[in-house]
Amino acid sequence: MTSSGDSGLPTGATPTGVTPAGATPAGTAKRALVRRPVDILAEGQITHIDRVPIDLDLARAQWHGYVAALQGEGWATTEVEPAPDQPDSVFIEDAVILFGDTAVLSSPGALSRRGETAGAEAAVRALGLTVRRLDLPGTLDGGDVLKVGTTVYVGQSLRTNAEVQHFFVRITRDLVRLLNERTGEGYVFRTEL
Repeated sequence: MTSSGDSGLPTGATPTGVTPAGATPAGTAKRALVRRPVDILAEGQITHIDRVPIDLDLARAQWHGYVAALQGEGWATTEVEPAPDQPDSVFIEDAVILFGDTAVLSSPGALSRRGETAGAEAAVRALGLTVRRLDLPGTLDGGDVLKVGTTVYVGQSLRTNAEVQHFFVRITRDLVRLLNERTGEGYVFRTEL
């Protein structure tokens, strides 16, 4: 927490039911990382829309509602430290994508968002997750990733380039090999890319 009031709560306060990073054990089936909106949220990236004023109090109330909705559906939520100098950092799903006990750290295509991944990495490492990182020249925005069952769709956009396709093929092969090594009984891992 920061003393600047980024969280909307007193310094050091954690909303009811939100677990600080490091307290949710690896192996949790339904896990969601969350990060609070910061004071400079209105300075975030915009694409294809005009900039309009943001009601920060409303954004914070909506964030609390979002966390409560996740928890109401049985998700274990882990709060990633706020990033007060990163206006878009509330969109934690752009910085890290979770696949079971593997966390894929993105390589944001927008230069202004590259500082968001450090806190995400610290949180997933504290959870004991295996960390895989996409490095430049590959760029990935988590909003371009859609997971449906065992199928992963990755779109190409202004912030996600073609390098990411090769990256996901490599890590999928590694995951299949890891599963085969860990399960001598012939566990089958199905994925489609």
